[in-house]
Amino acid sequence: MNLGTYHKFMLDHVFRPFQREVINAVISGNRVGVLGSRQIGKSYALAYCGILLACGWDGTPGHDVKIISETDAKSKRIIDDVHKHLDKMEAVVGPLREPNRGGVAEVVLKNGSRISAMVGKPSALQAWSGSVIVDELSLSRFDPEELLAQSLIVASSSPHLRTIIATNADRDGSFVHRFWHTKRRGGNWRLLEYNIYDVYPDGLPQQIDEIRKSIHPQLWQRFFLNQFTSGLTTCFDPALVENCIGTPSHVGVKVIGYDPGFSRHASGIVVCSVSDALCVHEELTLWETPVEEQLKYIERLMTKHSVTKIVVDQGVGGLVVKQLMQNRFGHGAVKPMSVNRNKYEVWRRQIERLIMDNKLIIDPSCTNLIQDLKTLEVDNRGFLSVPERIVGKQVTHCDNAVALMMVTELIDSPVLGAQMQTVPIEHSFGKFF
Repeated sequence: MNLGTYHKFMLDHVFRPFQREVINAVISGNRVGVLGSRQIGKSYALAYCGILLACGWDGTPGHDVKIISETDAKSKRIIDDVHKHLDKMEAVVGPLREPNRGGVAEVVLKNGSRISAMVGKPSALQAWSGSVIVDELSLSRFDPEELLAQSLIVASSSPHLRTIIATNADRDGSFVHRFWHTKRRGGNWRLLEYNIYDVYPDGLPQQIDEIRKSIHPQLWQRFFLNQFTSGLTTCFDPALVENCIGTPSHVGVKVIGYDPGFSRHASGIVVCSVSDALCVHEELTLWETPVEEQLKYIERLMTKHSVTKIVVDQGVGGLVVKQLMQNRFGHGAVKPMSVNRNKYEVWRRQIERLIMDNKLIIDPSCTNLIQDLKTLEVDNRGFLSVPERIVGKQVTHCDNAVALMMVTELIDSPVLGAQMQTVPIEHSFGKFF
């Protein structure tokens, strides 16, 4: 059996109808977008598309393919799917991979093409040419608009190169929402949409029906019915924030998030364990506290929790604090962050992902942080905004939530390097998925 015969057999007898439609769309068009439910097999179909592109078809030359996901682990899972496909293909058509080359993050074929996995950092695509498959665009920790733009640029050097995106629904006003519903996107996109009932018209499998019964309706609508969130002014649904309250694990690297305040402005401090999950152990909110006194609080928390890294906002006045902290704790222990609108969007998506995957666990004692997360808002353009919140006779700008959001940048990041530990986190309220 040759590759063409194998491909026809897979389309006719193995793939689901929606997967078949996606694969045929990739063969026939340069730009394909898939808005699809979770748990339907999108990634499995995308992995097969990557092999078709790398092998070549109907006289079209094989070429390099980049597969991008929101985390390194998820990109590598798609590469694992690529290997599974190739195991079956090679059993029928003979060797396609180069022996002793490639691995968990890359597949090297005998024709010289490479299928590589990477985290969705737009700059990593520069000075590269090939087809790009972006998985879970709406959950990217990076700017999805810039990521898509870079993907289109690197796939523009030849007419046989493809740009393929797969995504869940997002919020009204977000880039993904605007892209999906505007006629001005240009570029002859083929857009396909499949909710969970499209894939299972005769009834949901038991395990998916159990998910439907156990998660918040807003999550079900967004991630399984492709409904973009609308009509909400709060950024995170309060009920979902409440579900994050539990007993945090101490496994992982201890990190302090610090949003410094000056004069009458509050300072927010959170102590976290960072692995592939984020557990919050303790918080402090300080008002009208001199910087030197704030640093003493941080020093005590570092000793108490064996903290190895402090993430600090280096905004207005923060540069002075950063210098004082580096002098006191050492340059290696302090990671300054620039806080701006784009960063807020990146961190918001990271918090949403953690909530969705049941990987944000907050100690019940962190009442200010919990209320901060419930208070954060979305403006009329879909961007996160940080409102004032009254605490007794004091005012805070959700400083503890800002401190927490800065810490999310360290998840799946080389900043912590070998210190990072990936562990299963059990939640006292049970898992969403």
